[in-house]
Amino acid sequence: MNFKIIVKLYCIMFISYIVWNMPHLKKSLKAAFPFLGAIVTGAVSGTHLAFAGALETQLDGDILFAIFINFIGGSILTFICCPSFIAKLYSTRNEDSERIPFRPYMCLTGVSHSLIICLIVLCFSQGGAMLTAIGVTMGIIVGSSFVDHFGLLGIPVRRMTWSKFFCFALLFGGVVISTVGQGDSAEGAKNLYVLSAFAGGFLLSFLRSLSALTAKALPYKVQANVVSFPISTVCIGIVWGIYVAAFGQAEWKYPLWWMYFVGPLEVIVMFGGFFFGPLVGMAPYQIFYTMGNLLVSLMVDSKGYLLAEVIEITWYRIVGAVLTFLACILYGKVAHVQRQKEEKAENVEKDLPRKDSDDSLSTVEGDLAIGESEETIDTSKETSTDQNINTAIDHNIIIDVP
Repeated sequence: MNFKIIVKLYCIMFISYIVWNMPHLKKSLKAAFPFLGAIVTGAVSGTHLAFAGALETQLDGDILFAIFINFIGGSILTFICCPSFIAKLYSTRNEDSERIPFRPYMCLTGVSHSLIICLIVLCFSQGGAMLTAIGVTMGIIVGSSFVDHFGLLGIPVRRMTWSKFFCFALLFGGVVISTVGQGDSAEGAKNLYVLSAFAGGFLLSFLRSLSALTAKALPYKVQANVVSFPISTVCIGIVWGIYVAAFGQAEWKYPLWWMYFVGPLEVIVMFGGFFFGPLVGMAPYQIFYTMGNLLVSLMVDSKGYLLAEVIEITWYRIVGAVLTFLACILYGKVAHVQRQKEEKAENVEKDLPRKDSDDSLSTVEGDLAIGESEETIDTSKETSTDQNINTAIDHNIIIDVP
């Protein structure tokens, strides 16, 4: 399929989304910048995945050592960018009253991070970039709904709705359509690796929630990466060492110079979510992020960039990508509506005590008014009584004063 057709389809989807949300988007370039930043972040994410796949190919399938190099580079850049004296230049310090104690289970961010990258790179090496992007997107949305439904890791409870189930149906349809139409049974079997990408995306939704919780225990939120990357490096290094001791080291070529930038690219993706996510909202951010990710994935598969295997872009895959993107948009809308309802409910709860206090205040004012009227009545009675006494004295009348 001509790549120009793919670009035109993406332009149509992008313009349609902008027109749909025009009442909520400002026309200035300043307001549009975070949305473009989300697209670029998604594109960098697809590029990072292609770098990881190229490194794994250069190492003759040694996926563990490829990911080990990824985490080493990411750890180095994290240690450069995240110390407190540097983080204060671009991040707001957490208030001491809002910080929570650091718990040992927060170190699981590094363990889960290493497992997620392994699952995603495994799918990329077997099923291609676009199939990986679709599987990861489906896993993130399903996993996020699971976390929201049960309120795990300090996330507010947001129950499942029929609209979310419809999103799941669109995602499932996108995955199924993307994996059909393969003439070769061996090629079709590779598409089953989309389950690996789905598992990676599902765990990624938990990692995001756990990282957000970990960020509250540190001086700066961005320093959650300091916990994640070094622990991931240690975990992968231990597993790789055990594998080499048990099965021996494979013969591979030395990585090319540009392959060592795979780790810093992942850190850039992390920082993109840190900066642009709060500006546009996490639901719109995920939509534009997915747009950039799918576009780069289609480019990598169709042209075979960065040592990737050329995969024919069929209409099946185009339809699957469109369904995935539509499901992502619909899920963002559903999440936005749920948050609006929560905010309204919170505002109503905040107004209730105020009304009670107003009622109590009016009651007190009423009691005071009643008390004043009673005192007025008593005073008038005393005045009339004194007048009667004086009158009685003047007329020599004896009155028993109560």
